[in-house]
Amino acid sequence: MRQSVLYIFLMFFLIGCNKPKVYECTPGTKRFCLCLDGTLGEQECSKGPLYTNWKARKWIPCSCCWRTLSDDQGPYRTEKVDASGCWTDTYNPATPTYDIGDSDNEGGGPSEGEM
Repeated sequence: MRQSVLYIFLMFFLIGCNKPKVYECTPGTKRFCLCLDGTLGEQECSKGPLYTNWKARKWIPCSCCWRTLSDDQGPYRTEKVDASGCWTDTYNPATPTYDIGDSDNEGGGPSEGEM
């Protein structure tokens, strides 16, 4: 009885380990995104903690979500734009917000908007 319970536990454990990981994007990939004010921004797929504060294979919020402050020596600080709408609970960077359409089709077609 004890052995059969152990085998059942091990089977469930092994079945649970075989779940395939689903990633949002390929690191370094870029795509267009649409900002709330109607301007076109850019998103990049995170390369991981060595490069950014975002986990690898996750979409970083659109460029309109940030303001980069710079002077004559270059950029010195990046801060969040509160009015961008990116910092609400409903914003999901993984959701494509811009569709470049299909150049062969007049009506346009579904697209990830990748650059």
